[in-house]
Amino acid sequence: TVRRHREAGHFLVLMSASVDFYVPEFGRQLGFDRALSTGVAWNGDRLDGALTTPNLRDEEKARRFNQLVAELGESETFAYGNSYSDLPHLRLARHGVLVNGSVGARRDAAGMGVATVEWV
Repeated sequence: TVRRHREAGHFLVLMSASVDFYVPEFGRQLGFDRALSTGVAWNGDRLDGALTTPNLRDEEKARRFNQLVAELGESETFAYGNSYSDLPHLRLARHGVLVNGSVGARRDAAGMGVATVEWV
């Protein structure tokens, strides 16, 4: 799917609630144009346990998604997520897809018009 979007010329953004000391590298390795993640604070060469940004999940991910769409001027958006907490931003995308979601997430996704798929 990433390859297909890349070949179509889409601007690819990896959004993850995971922390920023590895998500940007994953995004680069996978060919994404940008990676957004939860920022963590450092004290020298050690993590100090504090976040420098809001946790990028639920409504925060939806807020950042809307911000990014406005920044890029995009209307033909595709978004993929794999958990219930991804539903807020998936419902905002023109093409939102819940991948391998739980039974409850699939039920709620259907009510929001978010497609569901099962990938092996």
